[in-house]
Amino acid sequence: MFPDFLELFGVDLFGLQFERGFWLVGLAFALWGLWGGIVQVKDGERDAGWLRVVISAAALLWVGYYAAMAWFAADSYQLLFTEELVIHTYAFCIVSGFLTGTWLTAREGIRVGLQASKILDIAFWCLISGLIGSRLVFMLVSAQDYVDACVDPGKVGLAEADCFKAFKFWEGGLVFFGAFLGAALTLAIYTKRHKIPFRKLADTAIPALALGQFFGRLGCLGAGCCWGEVCTSGWGVVFKTGEMPYKDALNRYFEHDPTVGNRLYELGQTLPLHPVQLYESMGELCIFVILILFRSHKRIHGEVFALWMVLYGFFRTVTEITRGDKIRGYLFELTIAPVNKLLRIPATHPTFFTTSQIVGLVVGFAGIGLFVWFRRQAGRELPLV
Repeated sequence: MFPDFLELFGVDLFGLQFERGFWLVGLAFALWGLWGGIVQVKDGERDAGWLRVVISAAALLWVGYYAAMAWFAADSYQLLFTEELVIHTYAFCIVSGFLTGTWLTAREGIRVGLQASKILDIAFWCLISGLIGSRLVFMLVSAQDYVDACVDPGKVGLAEADCFKAFKFWEGGLVFFGAFLGAALTLAIYTKRHKIPFRKLADTAIPALALGQFFGRLGCLGAGCCWGEVCTSGWGVVFKTGEMPYKDALNRYFEHDPTVGNRLYELGQTLPLHPVQLYESMGELCIFVILILFRSHKRIHGEVFALWMVLYGFFRTVTEITRGDKIRGYLFELTIAPVNKLLRIPATHPTFFTTSQIVGLVVGFAGIGLFVWFRRQAGRELPLV
């Protein structure tokens, strides 16, 4: 819908004044990284700290050179960006969610006795591992599309070959459960290595994950990924020519129903689709609020994390019913017409069981088991500290 975030505001990012501001922001980030490295060295993490200091210092020199050129030698300065800069809505929302979530986690971590520097370090590595895990899972289920993008671009609606499309995560194409697994594995390794209570940290961080998903699903709407099935009521959203839902619908209908395919071609947009990205975004915001309210009433560490598993697992299972992108795949198809009618989707649309629904059910029931187990432990362990 709005793959370029700046389209919403009619703003153009191009020219000398923009690049002066750009380099100043770069200087701020380099200084922040340098300060973080110094703090790590002072805290006794000499190897990681000095590595961060060296990298940040090199970045500071590089960015500082271009900033000085842009500000004090404009006549000889060559613009870095030869075209107008595009800020992808998806990437903007991911970054917004990450920064907001990290700030909230650090704030809560300090309150419960965790080191803010450790939380910032964990957040960085969880971001990297989460993106890698998320993208790897998506690449796995979309392998043929990426091969076609390189060797037969017309088959996937591209004007020219793009052999690096698989690595352009800012265009969308991330699988949340892959991100969750990658980040959870990193969290487990980090907490064990640094002797941090895993369950305590998980309770501290998991509300921020829900809030990050709130931003992330807004990014999905902007990028046009994770779209919904045809909506038979009046609240659907449409996607225009060139966007992923339109390309998918055009290919699907020309193959199975050429009459509808021709109609879509003439309209230049999809039929109204369920705004499932908004369903998930608003649902994640509600989950975030519930977790924050519950956190002060937990009896033992781990309960907030378990509650998130229950809420998100079953919520995702339900919202998946209204998804229209077939790339997720079905373990097996089960159509329940009354449910489809209630949710305003075509009667022939499979209601269950996508891969994500199976994973969601496993996560939800596992969360129930963990919650019950933690509650039983609460009566036998020392009070929370």
